[in-house]
Amino acid sequence: MGFDLGMDLTGAALRQRLHELESLFELLPVGVAIVRDREGREMVTNAAFCRMIGVSPEINPSKTGPNADKLPFKVVENGVEIPPQDLPLQRTARDGVSIESLCHIIRDDGKTVALQGRIVPLLDTDGKPCGSLGVFVDVTERENLICELQEAHETIRTLTGMLAICAHCKRIRDTNDRWVQFEAYIRDHSNAEFTHSICPSCAAKHWERKTPG
Repeated sequence: MGFDLGMDLTGAALRQRLHELESLFELLPVGVAIVRDREGREMVTNAAFCRMIGVSPEINPSKTGPNADKLPFKVVENGVEIPPQDLPLQRTARDGVSIESLCHIIRDDGKTVALQGRIVPLLDTDGKPCGSLGVFVDVTERENLICELQEAHETIRTLTGMLAICAHCKRIRDTNDRWVQFEAYIRDHSNAEFTHSICPSCAAKHWERKTPG
């Protein structure tokens, strides 16, 4: 069933439909942000998006808006903070192009949130961009898992490659051409920890008590 917003609705019916849309907007489990001008100064968001970026619902969270200097987060892509005018919502509102993005929100409370977004332009009656609408999903858990898998793959690759080991002292040459103790190399490239003991052969060779002659 769709929302009938035709001109034949009475004022009361229109208000009812508007209330339904506003309720849906707030209840959506994904983040939604709407930019209402080409400069990206006015932005409205739903409760899910506010929770993701760590702001109160009554705050305009636009990085090009009047509260930009007071917002408790920054937006990062590939480890570099994105300039406000180049943020996906702002770019789409200004240039009228659809964008798919993966950004990290680094909040002042120490939490980092990965957001996967799809942003489309809003057009005026002349077909020119006048804003943007974005839908965002929290993919933090997925991104953390990818990082863990990449680290595990690197560890496996390192430990299964050819290792240069000294035939006498048993030190291993690492990727920086340094010769390190065998135990230190394994400890740095895996989760293994070492404890020392003496095998029976060495115990017999070095520690057996000699019988007096």
